[in-house]
Amino acid sequence: MEAAWNRGDAKAWAGYFAPDAEYVDVAGTLLEGRDRIEGRHAQLLGDMLHGSHLTQKLWKIRFLRPEIAVVDVDLELYGYKSLPKGFPTSGAVLSARLKHVMVYAIDRWLIVDSQNTYVPPPPPPE
Repeated sequence: MEAAWNRGDAKAWAGYFAPDAEYVDVAGTLLEGRDRIEGRHAQLLGDMLHGSHLTQKLWKIRFLRPEIAVVDVDLELYGYKSLPKGFPTSGAVLSARLKHVMVYAIDRWLIVDSQNTYVPPPPPPE
């Protein structure tokens, strides 16, 4: 997913989602279905997030069943042009936590549900 994002390839990035996946972005917007997830990310990667760089750090996998997993990832996004009001300005790092529910289907893991939560920077020392 990182490589797809960093190439600006919304189609490849969305390909990790099941066709009927649900995704809640850092702004709280619910995107239903892979096509809608792809379309929104194509807009973002072509505009305010064009040229941005994403890094992800896997920190927990919990298997509910052999074919169902909950995956927790910390991410950092930098090099973006702008973000919606209330998020860091250009030049800062946006940190977030992702929680994916994944299902092993046919021959690969797919995200069926994902929540992306913004993690604000710590307050400056007093």
